[in-house]
Amino acid sequence: MLAAARCIALLHDVGKLGVSNLVLDKPRKLNADEWTAVGRHAGYTHNILARTGPFQELTCVAAPHHDRLDGKGYPNAPLSNAITLESRIITTDDIFDAISADRPYRPGLPLAKTPAIMAHEVGSAIEPLCFEALKSLLLES
Repeated sequence: MLAAARCIALLHDVGKLGVSNLVLDKPRKLNADEWTAVGRHAGYTHNILARTGPFQELTCVAAPHHDRLDGKGYPNAPLSNAITLESRIITTDDIFDAISADRPYRPGLPLAKTPAIMAHEVGSAIEPLCFEALKSLLLES
C-alpha cells in the first residue's frame, strides 16, 4: 500500500499536463476562464490514469483530489460517503502543499501557519482525522 500511496501522491496532478503553462505559471490572480482551465486537470488526471495499465487502479483515488466532503468540489462533487479515505488523505496533502509551497504569484506560507489556515476547511474540504494526523506529523518535525 505504501508504494501505491507514493504513486498516487506523485500522479494526482498529472492532468496539469493538459493545462497551459501560461496559466499554471501566471504570476497574478487567474481570471474565470483560467480557473476553469485549471479545474479541468482533475478530469484529465482521471482520463490519463484510466488509460495507463499499471496506474488504472489508482485512478479512483488520485483523480478526485479536489472533491470535497461538502459536495462542492470538482470534478465529481460526490456526497462525502463516496470519497475514499485515501482520496481524503491526498486532498489534505494537496491543500497543505497549496498553502505552504511557493507559487508563481506568492511565496509559500510558513509551515507553522499552515494548520491554522487549513482549520477553516476541516469538515467541508478536509477530513478531520487526516487533519489531526497532519498536525501530529508537523509537531514531530
